[in-house]
Amino acid sequence: MWHTRRWPLGAVLGGLLLWGLMSPALGPAQTCQGMTIVLVPGGYQSLAVSTVAVSLTLPSGAAYGVIDVEGAGIRYRVDNTAPTTTEGHAVADGGELTICGGEALKQFKAIRSGGSDATLRVSYFKAR
Repeated sequence: MWHTRRWPLGAVLGGLLLWGLMSPALGPAQTCQGMTIVLVPGGYQSLAVSTVAVSLTLPSGAAYGVIDVEGAGIRYRVDNTAPTTTEGHAVADGGELTICGGEALKQFKAIRSGGSDATLRVSYFKAR
């Protein structure tokens, strides 16, 4: 499952994010439906996105990812199928998305949607 959401990443990195619970730092916490777990920081990746679909390089135990899109828009899929410039979920330059679950992270693929390359800034979290 996935959704797009904007919230201060520092609030997550400075403490714990509880799926499905209230978080004073974040207001109502965004949930990955059906999951209630405690997360701890688990890694970071910067990934260039160009004309060929790319996948994430996951740290061991990654269960959740917050992805910032910089420089250009992208399209992505989480079904292990490569997106195209016209097929897949669109995220504009400056957008953020959240990927819930290790399988969805493993199957994530992204491609640039226009004429310029994008960069993904990914923070990974592990279940405690």
